[in-house]
Amino acid sequence: MNYRLKPPKQVTTIIIILAAVFIVIAAWPKKTKTTGDQADKATKVKAEAVTTAQLAETIPVTGSFQALTSVEIVPEITGQLQRLRLADNTLVDVGVAVKAGEVIAVIDHDIYLAQLAESQAALEAGKVALADAEREKKRIIRLFEGGSATEQNKDKAVTAAQLAAASVKQAEAALARIKVTLDKATIESPITAVVSKKYVDEGNLVGPSTPLIKIVQVDTLKVIGSVSERHLPKLQSGKTEVKIKTDAYPEDTFQGLVHRVGVAVDPLTRTAEVEIRLPNPAGKLKPGMYARMTIFASQKDNALILPESALIRELGEVFVFVVNGNKVNLRNIELGLPQGQYWELIQGLSAGDVVVTHGKMQLKDGQDVEVVQEKQQ
Repeated sequence: MNYRLKPPKQVTTIIIILAAVFIVIAAWPKKTKTTGDQADKATKVKAEAVTTAQLAETIPVTGSFQALTSVEIVPEITGQLQRLRLADNTLVDVGVAVKAGEVIAVIDHDIYLAQLAESQAALEAGKVALADAEREKKRIIRLFEGGSATEQNKDKAVTAAQLAAASVKQAEAALARIKVTLDKATIESPITAVVSKKYVDEGNLVGPSTPLIKIVQVDTLKVIGSVSERHLPKLQSGKTEVKIKTDAYPEDTFQGLVHRVGVAVDPLTRTAEVEIRLPNPAGKLKPGMYARMTIFASQKDNALILPESALIRELGEVFVFVVNGNKVNLRNIELGLPQGQYWELIQGLSAGDVVVTHGKMQLKDGQDVEVVQEKQQ
């Protein structure tokens, strides 16, 4: 018969304790002894230096181009439209340029010329009759003074001269009236402009309720936009610059100026009208085109800027991690104007300070870092 010897309980306990100690020692972290080991523990980050730039506070505004001046030419008298042409016989039509004071239309011109001649003849006849009445009056007065004419004869002669004078005045008024009518029959352009609409053709019967054409000034255009009341104090008429983009010419940028700032604020929208003007000498831009404008309300030179990617926002405050050697420090800063992917820095940092842009969310104040990429402006 075979027998197996069992180890004593004390031996088993010792073996278990030794095994536990061995496991603890094996798992215990080894002490770092080299610089290379320290570098392996540093958090790798990307960083960028605080720099300076020219900043502009901009206001986006949209609107449509309008003609600087728009006038509908409407006759003041009724009659047949005999002529709708320029002096060189150019037919007045859409796109035709007209000058201020240039004759563009004539209404029943021949009829009014005949009436003018008739009024002039009537005036001449009246003047002749007045001269004859004045001579007769003087003759009768001499006879009355010599006792050869009665007082009744004298009174008749005086009255006849007065009536003749009144007839002359009536003829003069009639002549003036026909001259005014003749002037109204000849229509001149009030401004230098371009015809944008034509409503009637030659030969039509026209009158005070019938517009002939519409003319617009397009060598300078205007755009009316709405701007928030908080920006109004920064706008200066004739000085504040505006850049304008259009869908018609997406590659081009047009320059304009704020011409007028509204005098009242809409109580519902808290905005005011702002008129922007821009030169258009070649007529490239057309009234009615859509305009996207950027108003440069203010400008700062040598302003400190830092990237948006460096910012940590918490409870209404803004922080950044600043790289100092191989460590980072959390710092509170104050921002100013946004500028694309950058922000104006009001206080908290200086030009040249390096801030963490990537990897910041895993950092703590005073932590070791290794900058693997530092972007310089």
